[in-house]
Amino acid sequence: MPHPKVAMLDPSAFTPPYDRSLAAALARAGAEVELITSRFIYGPVPEAEGYGVTELFYHRATGLPSFSRLRIPLKAAEHIPGMLAARALIRSADVAHWQWVTYPPLDRHLLGRNPKQPRVITLHYPLPDPGDARALASQRKFLSRFDAVISHTESGAERLRADVGLAPATVHVIPHGPFDYLTELPDPEPLPDELAAVEGPVVLFFGLLRPYKGIDALLEAFGRLGETDAELWIAGMPRMQIEELQELAEGLPTFLVFHHPTYVIKDDESAGPDPDLDALIERHHDTIQAIFVGHTHRWIDLSHVYDIPHVVLGATRYDEDNFWVAELTEGTSDWRLLDEDKAVWNSVEGRAFDYEALSVAE
Repeated sequence: MPHPKVAMLDPSAFTPPYDRSLAAALARAGAEVELITSRFIYGPVPEAEGYGVTELFYHRATGLPSFSRLRIPLKAAEHIPGMLAARALIRSADVAHWQWVTYPPLDRHLLGRNPKQPRVITLHYPLPDPGDARALASQRKFLSRFDAVISHTESGAERLRADVGLAPATVHVIPHGPFDYLTELPDPEPLPDELAAVEGPVVLFFGLLRPYKGIDALLEAFGRLGETDAELWIAGMPRMQIEELQELAEGLPTFLVFHHPTYVIKDDESAGPDPDLDALIERHHDTIQAIFVGHTHRWIDLSHVYDIPHVVLGATRYDEDNFWVAELTEGTSDWRLLDEDKAVWNSVEGRAFDYEALSVAE
């Protein structure tokens, strides 16, 4: 096969830099490549070099502003016709390489079947937690439709074999390559003065900010370096709520405050990506400074439960001195309780405290 025809598909244009860098590399290696995608509405994309581009998907949805509430309904209406059109368009290709699909549970039925055309998918997104059997089974149903599944890391490949249950022969590791086109931009924008003045090493995360990219894990890992002359730069358009990320980046202490003690909060009351409260606390163990709860009304020290200061505070309706005052040091994670001795453990009472004397001493 001297010049294989490769159809590369990313319907929602989730990763244009990767798609186009790979397409250009395959073209340089002698393949005939057609990238089938949609218009990327968040910024410029690399020029096509040696390969073709067909913007087949979501014409109406991508014609609307990114903030329009009509984009999602329009995209849903255009999705099935687009997938069926793509099947017809790639029929003559020797290989169909999917970078993404938009909705795996549905799209696994829309990929079509062509025994003469191998199907490949690159796994760009994180897999479900190892204990989430239902979600892993869903991934197995979807990914088993492909003749080859590409992971960027060996750890990801091992999870595809062990947790998802894919046949080992179908799983391959291809490391994520560098975006070298960024070194050859015709009119690069200069850095702001405060960034251009940085002389130490820099870790750069750039692109759309999305939940699946693990930016919180990056921030927490960078924080564990301790004292360093390196800087972490995160630059891109947020497609998620970033207030929590900003707090992590600023090194602010994180305090959890609940009305009920953690041991009586039901598992299904947890929100977000964590299955229960224990999982949330464990995931953020290194950034949570303390847990304060109420309802039981007595002062109870539960710090041994999570190896974090974890206290049930006495209720102020039983004693008006049942409160603590914490001092936080600006720009650091340092904090301390100014009146810790007020607690009367296993009692509903609190001791009085001379705050005026404290302010004079300070």
